[in-house]
Amino acid sequence: MNDSAIIKGVYADYRRVKGRKVLQIIVEVPMEAAPLVHKAFGEPTPDGSTWVAVALLNNEKAKEKPDHKLSQQAAMCCNEGAFATFLMQQFGKFWNSSSSSMEGEPIPTICARVVRNICGVKSRSELDTDPAAAARWRDLHAEYKAWLLT
Repeated sequence: MNDSAIIKGVYADYRRVKGRKVLQIIVEVPMEAAPLVHKAFGEPTPDGSTWVAVALLNNEKAKEKPDHKLSQQAAMCCNEGAFATFLMQQFGKFWNSSSSSMEGEPIPTICARVVRNICGVKSRSELDTDPAAAARWRDLHAEYKAWLLT
């Protein structure tokens, strides 16, 4: 794919098309991008179709207004058994050093310590205030979500 076919837009709306079992999505692009859109897709025709892909470039909306603070997201993950397994498998050195010094502690407590070590914070609340720590948490969380799919 050449880069001229990649056009950034904003998902603005959708509508159901009655009787056709399809959904039309509306992606708004800046007017300056009109020549690019035309070059990439041409004119719509009633008798033909141009298949395109739609991809989320990055979830800026989620970064601006997350459903939960990152510290809350981390706390919820630490209570998931799958997250503990992920940390043990993928971050064994952090897990082993944390669990050995916390013998008898509940798994979520060990997970919290591992997350703090990986993210370089003393408290998960720093994930909400320290941009570098927040980025490390987002990377860790994305890695966990990808691991879940394997």
